[in-house]
Amino acid sequence: MPVTSIQSTARFFRLPESLFEAIIPDLSAFVSTFPWDFSCKYEPSESKDDILNKLSEARRRQLISEHTDLPVANDKRNIRLPNGFTAAISKTLANHLVQKGISRSASLSGSLIYPPSGWMGWHTNSDRAGWRLYVNYITGGGNSFLRWSQNGEIRTDYDTAGFNFRVFRVGSGHELFWHCIYAHSWRFSLGHVLDEIDLGVL
Repeated sequence: MPVTSIQSTARFFRLPESLFEAIIPDLSAFVSTFPWDFSCKYEPSESKDDILNKLSEARRRQLISEHTDLPVANDKRNIRLPNGFTAAISKTLANHLVQKGISRSASLSGSLIYPPSGWMGWHTNSDRAGWRLYVNYITGGGNSFLRWSQNGEIRTDYDTAGFNFRVFRVGSGHELFWHCIYAHSWRFSLGHVLDEIDLGVL
């Protein structure tokens, strides 16, 4: 099912947990067995103010002046997990998206762990444009966030404790989707590239 013109102008959506009710037990089982206490070499050396400055509009404008586009963040503190580690839960999620009619297919784009005071600086993902769906699990809500620029305005969507489901569209050229992430506490992120999307199902 093709994306309509109305859908193609949309950039960001926060999805209700009820849409994923059928697989919440699988997601919960995955995070319940996750070794959250593993040794992390990414202990924060900057203050929270210094980190938030990296995620500010002023920093984004500086990066644009230096790079024009930045597909991959060059400033971050997180741990990329092997794809095999999340292969089973990724397949469960992808199958659910197809069964619900949200997309014809979904492929894993990566899975990350953010330690407390972790972040990913401003970037665009323009090297792989299209729709992205992210499932995040955060051990404490209210302070961690996804931040993005839209129509000249900076917007911030804060995580709630537990699972958070978001869809957004990254573009290239004149449709760059600048965004960044901050994790106040342990945060798991599971990302997928969607073949297409039917927002009418959401």
